Amino acid sequence: ELSEQKELNLSHQESEIHPGEYSSDICFAIHQAFNQRITIENRPSSPTRRQSQPSGIQPSGRDGGGVCRNASVMSMLKVIDTGDSLYDAGNYDEALVHYLVACNRAADFLTEQDKQRCGVAHLYVGNIYYHNQCYAKALEYYVKGLKIYESCAEHPEAGRFYNNIGNIYNTFQDYEKGMSYYETAYRLNHAARDTVNEYKVLVNMTGISTFLGKTKEAKKYYDLSEKIRN
Repeated sequence: ELSEQKELNLSHQESEIHPGEYSSDICFAIHQAFNQRITIENRPSSPTRRQSQPSGIQPSGRDGGGVCRNASVMSMLKVIDTGDSLYDAGNYDEALVHYLVACNRAADFLTEQDKQRCGVAHLYVGNIYYHNQCYAKALEYYVKGLKIYESCAEHPEAGRFYNNIGNIYNTFQDYEKGMSYYETAYRLNHAARDTVNEYKVLVNMTGISTFLGKTKEAKKYYDLSEKIRN
């Protein structure tokens, strides 16, 4: 999965690394890992999506009601796949409509697969709100989606939700709570052998530990991430 990213303002943290404690290349690498920015677990996407940003959170350009009516008659899989295609094409507002249609089916009697998809649709909506800096709304959808997703018999990608919730709390400068969500995300990704998302959350944990001046912890997470990357 390619990552969607949100940069934090951490330009004053260089002095919190103590070069005498570790070699200069390790210290530099820890900072470089952090400067890769906080990583959001998103859905699979094309390479161009790394650079893209949603332009808004309201339907525009076409009749939003018509888009919603069309989406409402699709299957859960079809409505999410259509949302994905619209997102990749840069039609973020219409993608959001499709994801919201999927979210609104949470009260319906759903198969296990569709319940998983409904939870993941909440994740996608949360990501769109996150990139529009609507952090409280993003958190609302992440938490709702996680509850739905974890109610399924199998939930191998739950770590993605925990990582993104951790990002929100770090944006709110509640770093202790943010790190606790990262730790859960790491544990779940590791158990699921999801090395892609395991690496991403380790980068986040390295960054926040560096930001907080916890150099030993930062080095530990950095070393773990390097083992996965190599």
